[in-house]
Amino acid sequence: MTPPRVLIHRPGSLGDTVVALPCFHLIRRAFPDSELRVLTNTPVADSAPPLFSVLEGSGLVDGYFEYPVSLRDKRRLWNLASDIRRWQPTTAIYLVPRQRRRDVLRDAAFLRVCGVKKIFG
Repeated sequence: MTPPRVLIHRPGSLGDTVVALPCFHLIRRAFPDSELRVLTNTPVADSAPPLFSVLEGSGLVDGYFEYPVSLRDKRRLWNLASDIRRWQPTTAIYLVPRQRRRDVLRDAAFLRVCGVKKIFG
């Protein structure tokens, strides 16, 4: 049986990533044989290091999908979802600090469009 491909949705840059490091370690331990990729935003400021600059070479993740923070263009959203769907993730870990229920539901709907069957977080 093929190990699940796990998509970790975690926006943010340096500080957000450092705070989330224990989560990335826990996810890697929970899915040791899985391919883990992060869905993350490009940094808002040019001076902010991207998430992958912290995780690169750590063995905690195997790849990334990036999107601009203000991504609202339906064609670009569809292309991102298509790229993720081609990778065929089975599981998503939702590490997004959301305060509004509608944002969580929107993100969950996007993950479902990407082909994700199980969502944790």
